[in-house]
Amino acid sequence: MELIIIFCTVGISGAIWLWFLIRYDRNRPEPLKWVLFVGVGGGLLSAFAAGTMNEWFSAWSGITFYPQSPLQALVLSIFVGINEESCKLLATLLLAWRIKEFDEPIDALIYAMSASLGFAVFENLFYAFQHDWTIVPLRTITAVPGHLAFAAIWGFGIAKIKFIRQKGAYISTILPYLGYSALIHGFYDFVLFLNTWTVFLIFPILIFLVTNAHKHLIYLTGQTPFLRVGECHECRTINPSVARFCQMCGTSLAQEFFRVCNRCNIRVLSKTSNCFRCNTRLAE
Repeated sequence: MELIIIFCTVGISGAIWLWFLIRYDRNRPEPLKWVLFVGVGGGLLSAFAAGTMNEWFSAWSGITFYPQSPLQALVLSIFVGINEESCKLLATLLLAWRIKEFDEPIDALIYAMSASLGFAVFENLFYAFQHDWTIVPLRTITAVPGHLAFAAIWGFGIAKIKFIRQKGAYISTILPYLGYSALIHGFYDFVLFLNTWTVFLIFPILIFLVTNAHKHLIYLTGQTPFLRVGECHECRTINPSVARFCQMCGTSLAQEFFRVCNRCNIRVLSKTSNCFRCNTRLAE
């Protein structure tokens, strides 16, 4: 009976957060089969790889997941942050990069956050079996949104290397995003590993992270070729092609990932020099 409760609570937790996530993908939603494929596959791969590396580091360094000093907590949190975010990033790239439907910047966040959600689900299963199912509700409002928000940082980097940067600049583009995500993840773990009043700091950290992830998702909703030029992604008002903000709701219409072909009046990736439809040379 307890086994059923564990799987139900963990499954419901994951389903709720997945529902929140896919609601952002409004213009051309990713097929659920691919979101689940990256979520389950990426979560399993990254959880196994990161868990193995965490155990190896703990055995090699002698630092357990119950650190005996602030220094041990700091060293462990730095390693865990880098290790787990790197594993999730690599799993996402491995499984999602060549998906045909990966055709707009927000898809990078959808797949990145799905893989991280899968990671969090498998992590919840591990902790539930280690302790009991009652730990899942607390982790549903702390660890799960934390993993999603960490992924939103380097997921934005994936969007840039997919739709803006040329091949030679992939690593230099993604590393700052991965480093920042690992740093925030490490700080989050550090305040937990100290096991003092600092644990309460996770709540302002989570508010900051979730707010940041929400802003990234909303911003990338408007970075798409599947809206008409000048169309507001929030209220769907059609604005003049030169408008910088929606005349109805004030939402920014700035385009970072696309340029407008003056001849066809369509959106073209900013890293391309010619319109794919009419071959017109695009202004720099």
